[in-house]
Amino acid sequence: MFSKFTMKKKLQNVYDFVTLGNASVFKGEKFKEEFSKFFGTGWYMAYFFFNRKEAKTESKKFFINPSTEVARKVN
Repeated sequence: MFSKFTMKKKLQNVYDFVTLGNASVFKGEKFKEEFSKFFGTGWYMAYFFFNRKEAKTESKKFFINPSTEVARKVN
């Protein structure tokens, strides 16, 4: 069994990666062409991996004004 601290840390890691995915896809969808969207999303994945605080901010922006197309891609 895991301790409460370990479980909390593991759940925080899951939350961080979900936030990273939401923020990356949300920012990547702002490009017009599919090719640009693909590489833009990849770029933002790397960028937000190192800037977790900004990823949380962008993810919150997505949840304030969600797009069904972006939500489908994240899932």
